[in-house]
Amino acid sequence: MEWGKEGGGAYSTIGDLAKWGGTCLGTNLLPAKVAAQRLKTTKIDAGNYGLGIIRQGDWLAHGGQAIGYQANVACNPKTGAVVAYAVNSTEGPADLATYLGPVAWPEYSKAKDPTG
Repeated sequence: MEWGKEGGGAYSTIGDLAKWGGTCLGTNLLPAKVAAQRLKTTKIDAGNYGLGIIRQGDWLAHGGQAIGYQANVACNPKTGAVVAYAVNSTEGPADLATYLGPVAWPEYSKAKDPTG
């Protein structure tokens, strides 16, 4: 995906994404001081954004998309729970968690919903 620049510079499987989610999106692999810097967040419309990570309630998450697909991964450092999904679609739900999330991942869906 040359036209995507950095967005096309790496690829993996959903299993890889889930495994990375288990490291709290790489945070657990960093020295404590660097991890703390990464988790300092600023409020934006999608949640509280840090260095390549979004805090949504107790969850740490990040997603990405390009024409034809999207993916998201999240972890809950308090419980160890991990959510990872990928959708191969250019039409349909803008965010799978909007439709499936309340059933499959109720705690994560509630954290993503600003109305609570």
